Amino acid sequence: MSDHFLIDTSLWTCAIRRKGFDAEREFVQNLVRRDEAAWCDAIRLELWRGVGSEYDRETLRQLQSDVASYPIDGRTWADACRLADVGRSKGLQFPPLDLVIFSCARQHGLRLLSRDKHFEALETLWPLV
Repeated sequence: MSDHFLIDTSLWTCAIRRKGFDAEREFVQNLVRRDEAAWCDAIRLELWRGVGSEYDRETLRQLQSDVASYPIDGRTWADACRLADVGRSKGLQFPPLDLVIFSCARQHGLRLLSRDKHFEALETLWPLV
């Protein structure tokens, strides 16, 4: 297991916006300070897609140099496709990037931190993949 925590977009959003949540902001900032915060390109893309202010842009620019980034490769995509298939067979559908983010966390042995309920459901499917 890695020393990093893969922080999902749902938690980053609460933490980096000026109108975010103080508890989440402090928690994430502590992880960043301790070099324990991580993301992948799918999370970065989701964050950049939601940027609405220059403050948010500057925060993301700074984070890009401060946060560990884990790769998404062929294995990640294959695991995400298997998760999608298993989920669909159980009557569950997930946003495509959630499948990729979850698979990236599992591939690299990262604990995934999120406020998104999809990841709890994906956790129940992982042993089936």
